[in-house]
Amino acid sequence: MKTFKYFLQAFPVMCLCLSNHAFAQQQSSFTNYMYNVQTYNPAYVGSRQAISVVGLYRLQWVGYDGAPKTQTISVSAPIAKQKLGLGLSFENDKIGPMNSTSAYADFAYHLPLTEKSKLSFGTKIGVNLLSTSLSSVKLDDPNDVSFNSNMQNKAIPNVGFGMYYYSPKFYAGISTPQILTKTVSGEYQGQSMNLYQQKVHFYMIAGTVFNLTEALDLKPTMLTKVVAGAPVQVDLTTTLIYKQLLYAGIMVRTGESVGGLFGFMFSNTLLFGYSYDWTILNKTNSYHYGSHELVLRYDFALKKNRNNKNLFLGYF
Repeated sequence: MKTFKYFLQAFPVMCLCLSNHAFAQQQSSFTNYMYNVQTYNPAYVGSRQAISVVGLYRLQWVGYDGAPKTQTISVSAPIAKQKLGLGLSFENDKIGPMNSTSAYADFAYHLPLTEKSKLSFGTKIGVNLLSTSLSSVKLDDPNDVSFNSNMQNKAIPNVGFGMYYYSPKFYAGISTPQILTKTVSGEYQGQSMNLYQQKVHFYMIAGTVFNLTEALDLKPTMLTKVVAGAPVQVDLTTTLIYKQLLYAGIMVRTGESVGGLFGFMFSNTLLFGYSYDWTILNKTNSYHYGSHELVLRYDFALKKNRNNKNLFLGYF
């Protein structure tokens, strides 16, 4: 147990400084993934029939020094009679002395399959900016020259692809938001070492809705994450929706955590959501107080849809 405690205390530095290794689960996990699909899958942009703006803030492992903090914002809109989708997405992720900021442009083509269903294909193009502040790390030996240098805004370009099928009560998608691999190297005591290794991630997302009563619906959703060097991770979420205005649900993240989420709609266009998840499926739960997440989404109605009051009360 003491060995594990020391590992946790050194975790933010080890993420950067383990020679010839890089921790694999680089892209952030979100409990409110069903409202943040654009981050994972560019084919999602333009599917909401509105100009949609989504902001999300995740504070992970509260009480643990150097724990991850993530902010995302995304904007998307349909164009060309809703045959195309355009979007921009930004993410800032800080863990210990490492900070990663990304900016991407998202494009999608929506192919009608039936009157109520479409299949879209999307791509995202952008750049990740990686910075490290090793000199800010608190050390037992403040004169350790290994931590005197910092790295500022190392640019790592990337591209991603996705497919997304959706209808009024079901959706499913598969994507890889970053397909280019990249290793960032540095020096330690005159020898080269890997500070960061960007790996390919694969995501599969799906969700559906069951009408239980006139006022109550059940929405199960799933997100599967696959990356080399880490176990396959699945988020399973079940949400109850009351009159398409209020929702509350539970989430299980395999091998890691369980959580709860709730939210509500304002004036048909503004969604607010909150979630809390607790890491009870591994030993880290003794060293923090869980993770918080806030999500805010606003839909600007297109002129042709402004009289459809139920448009933005959709499940996805």
